[in-house]
Amino acid sequence: VDKENNVDTPQTFDQVTTSILITTISLIGLVGTIMYLKKQIKKEVKDMATDCAPYITFPPKVWNFQTMQQWLDAFDEGQNFLYLNCVVALSSNLETFLSAIISLAIESNPGVLLKAPMSIDGVKLLKYKPLDKKVYEKQVKVCVEGTWQKRKNAIKDLFGCYPIELDKNTNALESIRKMRNKVGHAFGRDIAQSRVFS
Repeated sequence: VDKENNVDTPQTFDQVTTSILITTISLIGLVGTIMYLKKQIKKEVKDMATDCAPYITFPPKVWNFQTMQQWLDAFDEGQNFLYLNCVVALSSNLETFLSAIISLAIESNPGVLLKAPMSIDGVKLLKYKPLDKKVYEKQVKVCVEGTWQKRKNAIKDLFGCYPIELDKNTNALESIRKMRNKVGHAFGRDIAQSRVFS
């Protein structure tokens, strides 16, 4: 996009890609550290029923376990929690990425909003009077929210087609979406059950 006409070059893809890489590398690094610590503990402590107090430097009130096995089990839960948060971060970044792609596709071919693709020159519009994002915000939102079947339908309704890869991966993407919601709203538990207090 031409800088002379006061239109910023989109940096969205670079920003999202960098964010995905940083998130993934950070979480993998944390999991690697946990796995290394577990390995070292297993080498040093032969009996997992051993009292963990000599090996842990935190004040006793910080933890609820007495034996090394209980401590290792807590490590396992922590590792699983990191994996789940990796899923949340990556799926959130995927939605941001999709949102950016759909927004740019609309801006370059705004006729899709009128069911008349290629009828408006998006490049000229971007140069002289860019679309207000409020004009297409709702269309982008329905493409990145809800079940993946609804998202596919929304993309097809807007553009007339969608990437065939979505058909191959709909079930996997839907499983990830459900897992993400469980982690984000109920720390990985069933959402309905997590809200029942007895």
